[in-house]
Amino acid sequence: MKDNMSVLTLNLARKDLGDDKAKKLCEMLKSNKKLKRLELEGNLFTSRSCEFFADALRKNNFLRYLDLSNNFLTDNGKNTENLGKIFSALEENTMLISLILTNNCLDNHNTNSIIAMFRKNYSLIHLEIFDNNYFVESPPTDTSKSKYHCLGPPVNHIVEIKKNLERNREKDKIWRLKEWNERKFIKNEDLDVQNNNILLTNRKNELLMKIDERNAVFDFYKNKFEDELKELETNFQSNVEKFYIETRQRLDKKKPKKSKPKK
Repeated sequence: MKDNMSVLTLNLARKDLGDDKAKKLCEMLKSNKKLKRLELEGNLFTSRSCEFFADALRKNNFLRYLDLSNNFLTDNGKNTENLGKIFSALEENTMLISLILTNNCLDNHNTNSIIAMFRKNYSLIHLEIFDNNYFVESPPTDTSKSKYHCLGPPVNHIVEIKKNLERNREKDKIWRLKEWNERKFIKNEDLDVQNNNILLTNRKNELLMKIDERNAVFDFYKNKFEDELKELETNFQSNVEKFYIETRQRLDKKKPKKSKPKK
């Protein structure tokens, strides 16, 4: 896959790959220049894998879709710092448009990193962070008598993330419309070139037809002139020969004898 030139989509979901295989996959991503979609849902990746994916996203400029849902990227909420390295890498990556981090126990620190990422990232238009709430055991407080507390992305952070995604989608629409107009303009230019080529070809054919007609007329009169000239030459030679024969016949006639004078 490092030298892959044909595979666009690779689905390795639920293969229990683990962090060691994640490292090999990320090494592949650094040199792969064809893969567009990579699905790695449910592969027991831990926070250690976040460093590998962050390094790969800094160097890969071809991957468009990455699914890391249903893993342990925060070690069930115990280590949320390494996941932030992926978001830091996305500040430099301008090709990834879809990232799925569903069910990875994200907290407010992670969503803060996502919001910070959107200050520089204008290419990511699809981000899934659903089902990231989790429960931790802690001493009861005055407001809650339960020893279990629910953690996860705060609502205000999710609202802010949605706003940034909508901003990127609007920019993506503008860019796609501009690209579409440019493609249309290029297509029209190609059509104009084709039409001009057709006109030139037709004009060239017309000129060639006129040249052929002129050559045909020229050949007709040339042949006619040559035939007439040959006929004249034949007649001339015939007349010359006839004149020569008649002259010889006259000269060959015996002259009459002169009578002797009388004495």
